[in-house]
Amino acid sequence: MTLFAQVVPVLSNLPAPITPLIGRRTEMQTLDHLLGERETRMITVLAPGGMGKTLLALEVARKQLQRFADGVYFVTVTESINTEHLASLIADVMRWQYAPGRDMQRELLDFLRQRELLLLVDNAEFAIDAAPYLTAILASAPAVKILATSRVKLNLYTETPFPLGGLAHSAETKDTAAEIEAVELFAQRAKNVRPDFQLTPQSRLAIEEICRLTQGMPLALVLAASWMALLSPEEIAREIRH
Repeated sequence: MTLFAQVVPVLSNLPAPITPLIGRRTEMQTLDHLLGERETRMITVLAPGGMGKTLLALEVARKQLQRFADGVYFVTVTESINTEHLASLIADVMRWQYAPGRDMQRELLDFLRQRELLLLVDNAEFAIDAAPYLTAILASAPAVKILATSRVKLNLYTETPFPLGGLAHSAETKDTAAEIEAVELFAQRAKNVRPDFQLTPQSRLAIEEICRLTQGMPLALVLAASWMALLSPEEIAREIRH
């Protein structure tokens, strides 16, 4: 007699990671804890562009796949949208078919009512006019949670803001692990440009200065590391200072 393990389908449209997330260990732990709290229904990761909101949110969402029985879905907003468009985006990522001519927004609320899932809404600042519909979803579906990324607060009473800063970059910080994360990000991207790059005591000093000058912004560190094709870390730090 042959026994077969039961295969449980994973309901998700999360993209596969292209590059590993460097750092953000504390942030990931905090977001995971918040999503596990019954009273926390919606979290908005707040930061300007370049801070790595999307990468962080996606990594956190991947760790929720076993927590939400009906799936984890990624909704990307790329332009200013209204409520109807937002509801359509959510329906599309879940491949939910709705009857033409009926009130799709209300039908979607009814569909979600018995579902236990996580919606990751990326670039939610483009959906700020439609944001009240997110509150309507939470009010209708008690087992649905929302993780959003945005450059601005959505000003919803259901929203738990989660401000995201740069990677710790000050040499005076007591959190040495976080300081290493910023250096690790630069070093990893430098190796993509120059495979022979080695982190030495001298280059580390220059890289730590680059981390301070860029205030630990991940995008700025990635761009600075791309200069390694032509410049040394010391020269990059000098260029940034100038």
